[in-house]
Amino acid sequence: ANQLGLDKKMCVIYLVDEHGIEHENFFINPKIIRESVHKIYLLQGEGCLSVDRPIYGIVPRNERITVKYKNLYGEEKILKLKGHASIVAQHEIDHLNGVMFFEHIDKVSPLSPPNNATSIY
Repeated sequence: ANQLGLDKKMCVIYLVDEHGIEHENFFINPKIIRESVHKIYLLQGEGCLSVDRPIYGIVPRNERITVKYKNLYGEEKILKLKGHASIVAQHEIDHLNGVMFFEHIDKVSPLSPPNNATSIY
């Protein structure tokens, strides 16, 4: 959030709850504190508005993660995510840490899924 003059890492992720209702979630200084061994990936790959061209390849992500963060009120929260929500959160948290999605793509075989990964969508 240095654009706002704040020395904090911050992102907003829209997540859908078990009732199908979308919620705006503010993550301040998010940290992944637990992750599954099993990997998943989006069949069509990942993209990003910060990248000016398409980059093709499988981006393996942890199927389940637990994120510790503060909300807009400064309250510490812990959130467990799985599936697509887990992928989105990992993508955005990577951004905050200076890591781009294409850095996770296998350089030798970018379109081959890892052995321990399952595609979703």
